[in-house]
Amino acid sequence: MIDSNAPIGSIFHVLQTKESPPTYFRTNKFTSAFQEIVDAYGVAKYQEANPGIFTIITFPFLFAVMFGDWGHEARRHITVMVFGSRYVIMMMALFSIYTGLIDNEFFSVPFELFGPSAYACRDPTCSDASTAGLLKVSPTYPFGVDPKWHGTRSELPFLNSLKMKMSILLGVAQMDLGIILSYFNAKFFQNELNIWYQFVPQMIFLNSLFGYLSLLNCKMVHWLTS
Repeated sequence: MIDSNAPIGSIFHVLQTKESPPTYFRTNKFTSAFQEIVDAYGVAKYQEANPGIFTIITFPFLFAVMFGDWGHEARRHITVMVFGSRYVIMMMALFSIYTGLIDNEFFSVPFELFGPSAYACRDPTCSDASTAGLLKVSPTYPFGVDPKWHGTRSELPFLNSLKMKMSILLGVAQMDLGIILSYFNAKFFQNELNIWYQFVPQMIFLNSLFGYLSLLNCKMVHWLTS
């Protein structure tokens, strides 16, 4: 019996049920947009690990891998702060600035942040040669792609190969993260069935195919056998 302003007292009965309580995640103005992205695909059950925490980093970073240009994203970072999902776009812009520096692209133009290229031609006719045919006149570029690659015939094969391998490695890493989270959920709920017949087969299937592909991309097999 509790006190209230109603003329008749209210009585609460505790109902015994086997249904799981509803899930509620505490969010703020920074994390709410990321949580809504996750909830659009599915809501974690009560006491399960919340993937929205990881989405704060993985979602904008994977966007940045696809669109790495620090000129475009510096402009976006300045102009989008008035929108409701401004923190999502801000994180996307910051990560794109980072990957744009790695790709050395400023509005699709190479930017010599650390001086000119580390390589130079032996003569004016070797502008499209590979690095094997160039003279190394200064230390290796400390961060990002050497600007000498841009504008050459080998630019697209080199950069496409680099970005494709990075995308595969990051994609496999994210899928592994999701499967590992399912293991912690099963471990928390003491569900041995899900561990042995869901987590283990998924890890074996994923890493025997795409994990092996990632090893080939990293040339780790060559490093280990040479």
